[in-house]
Amino acid sequence: MDKGGKVDESSGCDDKGVDKKSTWRRITIAKIGIVVLFIAICAGFSYKNNVCKTWSDYTIKHVSDSCKYNPDVNANMISIVQRYNYKIQTHYVLTEDDYILTVFRIANSSSSFNSNRQPIFLQHGTICSSEIWLQRGEDSIGFHLANAGFDVWLGNTRGNYNSPGQSSTLLKIEVLGPLVR
Repeated sequence: MDKGGKVDESSGCDDKGVDKKSTWRRITIAKIGIVVLFIAICAGFSYKNNVCKTWSDYTIKHVSDSCKYNPDVNANMISIVQRYNYKIQTHYVLTEDDYILTVFRIANSSSSFNSNRQPIFLQHGTICSSEIWLQRGEDSIGFHLANAGFDVWLGNTRGNYNSPGQSSTLLKIEVLGPLVR
């Protein structure tokens, strides 16, 4: 600062002699620290317990004894099936209006996809996906049917993340793999 009380621009200090860059860095580091802490807290609460017995338990799921962690919640179909040592195939179905739907086929570890088994098709309801049939772990209906010797097919409707959407060119179709018409 010069004798007239003005800020000396070359020093980077304000009229009280405080370094502006240093202050800005401390504030930025503090903001980043708060954001990281918030993310860590939220992640801890959201993944500790993600399945509860009653709706009211979800409001206190991080401390409720009736809530537990289920690794299959928010997992994709392939990771769920592989976690329980089952076999999986992915098939893409092209509709008449060129929409691509994904259908999964599962078999238990002792079965073969080539064996002659009775087929069964499980279709989820509104706002769901095929994972709904496997999210109870080894107690899921899809796994029970595969263990009972059925050829289990799990369908997906339009609009969920398993069905990739509208096909505009044959190139996109070939990248996805074999299609069934």
